[in-house]
Amino acid sequence: MSTLKALNDSKSEGLEKVLHTINHLSSSNIHIRKHLEVSHRQSFTIYDMLSDAKIGSITANYQADTITIQSQVHSDIRLYTITEPKDYLKLLFYLSDIK
Repeated sequence: MSTLKALNDSKSEGLEKVLHTINHLSSSNIHIRKHLEVSHRQSFTIYDMLSDAKIGSITANYQADTITIQSQVHSDIRLYTITEPKDYLKLLFYLSDIK
């Protein structure tokens, strides 16, 4: 069980780095806050930077060798499968382009 927890911890660091980057981009129109964290799942809420209104969510489910991330902004739902660090780039580019 501790090996699975260690794998999940290292994978969640990648997601948290992406979200930290989005929160600190000067051009970002959104702010993301952690909503829930349990051993195999994290969820975050996406807020509009100006109005602080909730505009979406991100849910990450951790399995042994992959992370499945679902993002929803307004009515746009996207699913990402993360198996290696470069897979985070699609999520980063998508989130950084939200208007």
